[in-house]
Amino acid sequence: FAPRIGFDIGGDLYHGLSLKWEEEARFKDISTTFDRLYSTLSLTYKFNTYFKTTIGYSFHLIHHDGKKSTNYEKYWVMRHRVYLDLTGSYHYNQWQFSLRERPMMTYRMDNPDPNEKANPDWHLRSKFTAEYTCMSKPLKPYISVELSNTLNAPKLAGNYIDAVRSAIGLKWRIDQHNAFNFYYRADCNWTRDIDVKYAANNIDINRIKLTHKTSLTHILSV
Repeated sequence: FAPRIGFDIGGDLYHGLSLKWEEEARFKDISTTFDRLYSTLSLTYKFNTYFKTTIGYSFHLIHHDGKKSTNYEKYWVMRHRVYLDLTGSYHYNQWQFSLRERPMMTYRMDNPDPNEKANPDWHLRSKFTAEYTCMSKPLKPYISVELSNTLNAPKLAGNYIDAVRSAIGLKWRIDQHNAFNFYYRADCNWTRDIDVKYAANNIDINRIKLTHKTSLTHILSV
C-alpha cells in the first residue's frame, strides 16, 4: 500500500500558453515510510487541437533505506530533471488517440561512477493512449502503453529498453470538481547493473561484472 498525495496550481498566460506548478509526496511500506517528493514547474503551449508541447523542470527528493555492515542507515538523494513533451492527439467519434514523446535528462547529486551509471542520464519515453468517451454516462475507459529507452547508458552496458508500462483503466467523473480514476498497470523493468573494479586507477577488465535484472510489478490503483 503506497499512497500518493499532491496538488497543482496553474493558469493561462496567453492564447494557448499555460503555466503549472505541481507538488507530489509519495509514501511506501503501508504508508509508514516517506518515499519521495516531486516538485515540478512546467510551461505548455497548445498549437491547435492536434498538437501541444511542454517544457518542464522537476526536483526530486528521494529517501533511501540501506544497509552498511550490520548497521541500518537511511539517506537522502537529490536529483534534477529537465524534460520536453511533444504530444499529438486525434479524435475519431468518441475515441481520442494520443502519442507523447518525452526526451528527458536527469542529473544525480550523488556523483556515481560514470563507468557504472550515466550522469546526467538521458532517456526517451514514448506513451500511446486510447480513450473512449461514453456519450450517455460520465465514464471514460482507456488503455495506455509507455516505452522507456536509455539514450546514453555506459558503454559497458549499451543502450536498451529498460521499461514497458501497460495500463487499462476507467475514469468516472462525479461532477464538475470531482472524479475517480481506477486502473490496473503492469510494470516490466529491465536493468543492466555494472560493477567495475579498478587496479592502479585503471579498469580491471577481468573484474567487470554486468548483471541483467528483470522485474514485473502488478499495480491496482484508485
